[in-house]
Amino acid sequence: MDVKLVLKLATEGHPSFYSIFKKVYPEFNSKLRSLAPSLNPEDMAVCAYTRLGFRTLQIAYYRKTTIRAIESRKYRIRKRINIPKQEDFMKHISEL
Repeated sequence: MDVKLVLKLATEGHPSFYSIFKKVYPEFNSKLRSLAPSLNPEDMAVCAYTRLGFRTLQIAYYRKTTIRAIESRKYRIRKRINIPKQEDFMKHISEL
């Protein structure tokens, strides 16, 4: 499995996207789980999209939800992981 497959599944909004993502990026999943074990699968998927470089609008489109829903989810994730307001969410997630 490779990054191209993960990106293809992400852009298709495929249900198995996150399970394949975890196999390609196992260290990301473990680091994120250690920071915030209470994140649910949807939170983890949003973090995975963010890790791949997708912006809020793109995530909303591929997850078939609203931009506001993704913004709210990112806000809750930010609080659980303790990312300061002044720090860029995408940058922080990408560095995990």
